[in-house]
Amino acid sequence: RKWPETLVASESESMHALCFFRLLKDDKRSTMVICKNGIGRAAMFLMAHSICTLFNANIVVEVPDVLAKVRAARWGAIQEEEQYLTLHMIVFKYIQQKFRKVLSDECDKQKVALAEHLEKI
Repeated sequence: RKWPETLVASESESMHALCFFRLLKDDKRSTMVICKNGIGRAAMFLMAHSICTLFNANIVVEVPDVLAKVRAARWGAIQEEEQYLTLHMIVFKYIQQKFRKVLSDECDKQKVALAEHLEKI
C-alpha cells in the first residue's frame, strides 16, 4: 500500500491497515515493512500493529513507552506529527471495530433474551 508521507490516514487507509493486521495475525512467517527512509511510516505501522496486539492481549499500553522502545531500536522512528496522529487513528479504528463486534454480539444476546422473555408472557 502506498502510504502518503505527511498526510494523516483517512478512514479507508486506516481500514486497509487493519485488514493487513488481520493477515499478519494469521501468517506465522516473518514480515518486512518498508518505506522510503525506513524509519517514519514503517515504524508507525509496526507500532500500530504492536499496540493493537498488546491491546488484544488485555495488556495496558502507553503509546509513549512503545515509541521509546521502538526508538531505542531504531533512532528517529516516527518523524512527523502526522505519523504520530496516523498511528493513533489506526489504533482508534482498531478499538472501534473490536468493540463494535463485542457490542453487536451483546445486542444479539439481549434480543434473544428479550424474545424468549416475551414468549413467556
